[in-house]
Amino acid sequence: MRRLIVFNHTTLDGYFVSPVGDFRWAAKSNDDPEYAAFVAENASAGGELLFGKITFEMMASYWPTPIADRHIVAQLAPHHLIDEYQMMIDPLALGKGRSMFDGIPEPLDLKLTKSRTFHNGKVFLCYEPLT
Repeated sequence: MRRLIVFNHTTLDGYFVSPVGDFRWAAKSNDDPEYAAFVAENASAGGELLFGKITFEMMASYWPTPIADRHIVAQLAPHHLIDEYQMMIDPLALGKGRSMFDGIPEPLDLKLTKSRTFHNGKVFLCYEPLT
């Protein structure tokens, strides 16, 4: 059976978009060759992509068939349908915005399974839910 993995860029203060839905900040500091290789490898891993509304609207012109839903994590997490949460933490604080966990009905206990630090200050973290 396939695993469902959520991947998101987030800021140090836990937001994946600004209050107005902007996440252009996630493309900054991409001049690190190790990070660029990681991004290329991650993008070529295959599988299906499931996007939230904002990412869907941004990516629709590149890939014509993504599935869109505004609150994917909040809808799937309480039912234990997400197998892994992958986060690229960017060295930036927005002060306010939207968290990828907005709307979850109860705390979500996770265990760290993998981490990787890049020279550009970004940190890749992988978590699995405790069941």
